Amino acid sequence: MSLRIAICVQNKAYAERLKKYWDKNYRDKLEVSVFSNFECMAEYLKKYSADFVLLEELWKENVESLKECPPYALLTKQEYYVEQKQGAPASIRMYQRGDELYKEVIREYANSGQVKKEANVSAKKEKECRTYVFLSAGGGRGASTVSEAFARRCAKQGNVLKLDLQFCSGMETSVKNLDDILFALKSRRYILPLKLEADVRISEDGVATFGICENPIDLLHVSREEMRQLLKAIEESGDYNTIIIDMDGIFGEKEREILCCADRIVCVADESRECVNKFQRLYQAILALQQLEKQEIISKMAVFLNRFQSSVRPAKYGSEVEICGFAVKYKEAEQKDIIYTMEATADFSNI
Repeated sequence: MSLRIAICVQNKAYAERLKKYWDKNYRDKLEVSVFSNFECMAEYLKKYSADFVLLEELWKENVESLKECPPYALLTKQEYYVEQKQGAPASIRMYQRGDELYKEVIREYANSGQVKKEANVSAKKEKECRTYVFLSAGGGRGASTVSEAFARRCAKQGNVLKLDLQFCSGMETSVKNLDDILFALKSRRYILPLKLEADVRISEDGVATFGICENPIDLLHVSREEMRQLLKAIEESGDYNTIIIDMDGIFGEKEREILCCADRIVCVADESRECVNKFQRLYQAILALQQLEKQEIISKMAVFLNRFQSSVRPAKYGSEVEICGFAVKYKEAEQKDIIYTMEATADFSNI
């Protein structure tokens, strides 16, 4: 993607600093032109094209008078601004971090509906990307906790994206942007790469995420083809070495696609008899799925022993499934503390 941006603000020094930052960090994604008065920008737009315009709010009436104007947003100096009315131009706070401003611009450009399809296909980067799927044989086995700890461990070695695709997620997050990603899948699908880039958030531990789905029912309506498109777009972005998916142990169409695409399927299990029985049923279900899909799946499956007192292989999980990791039972604590401890102490060596 190479997005052509025109910036028009009175404070040209500010615009030049922003251009310098964007040129350094998004050279392959943006082409930025800077103007300090509206007339110069208007003349430029008559001769050259721009995909998006950022201009100071004092020139709002001027830009609306143009016969042909690309999608635009108003830069405001206010620390906070009231939510814009439907149909009104977007407002973006001027003085904020360059990376956050970039994401807001990408988001508003995607929302404009005037995105050129050919301009949004990022060149695929040559980078190996592995996909890990975490699930459990029945809820409450700690699959979400284990996947989060593993994601943090992987983030120390490379770029990690974690997708929480559980229907009823128990992870705490204030970010709820997965809805926007699903909307991109359902509507103007060619804006998906932009949405993936604009809505991603990086945690303090370096793990990228889109947060949970605000309306979980939307997850039920994601088709297999849409899930295939989402995974392909994430991989082709070239931004991640590792994709970690936390999902339910119920195999609908999208879950079947995830299991077929995964490089590793990690089933989190504990010592309870109930878990052993459910694991055997899960194993049989995946075996049946393998026959249905005519694709090797069982060989990608492994068990992570969570809350175990010994790392010795339990015979009850069978010899045909590899034990890929081990975590002891931790004392009662908040989930975030358990994740921190597990990240530092658990054995993920065979995942």
